[in-house]
Amino acid sequence: VQRGEDTYVSMLPQLIDTFITSAGQQIENIVCAAASHDFENGNEADALKISAATFGAQRLNRLAKTLEVAGKEADAGTVVDAVRTLSQDGDDVFKRLR
Repeated sequence: VQRGEDTYVSMLPQLIDTFITSAGQQIENIVCAAASHDFENGNEADALKISAATFGAQRLNRLAKTLEVAGKEADAGTVVDAVRTLSQDGDDVFKRLR
């Protein structure tokens, strides 16, 4: 019988790849939505917030949370400010995880 911890460790590279792929797509969707002034795309920010927290990406998590709240409030200024650093923050997290 294999212990749960061993299973998790062996699956970690696959989990990281999945996170990088899905978070990258979420970031792209958020950036595109913001460029179109579509601030109602909170599902992407929420999903990014949760997955970033799972992988310990605190800054990305906080940024996604900011985007989620600002989107609900249609706070265009905050969304624009947050989106400016979103792609770079995501890339930084992805590089560290690789």
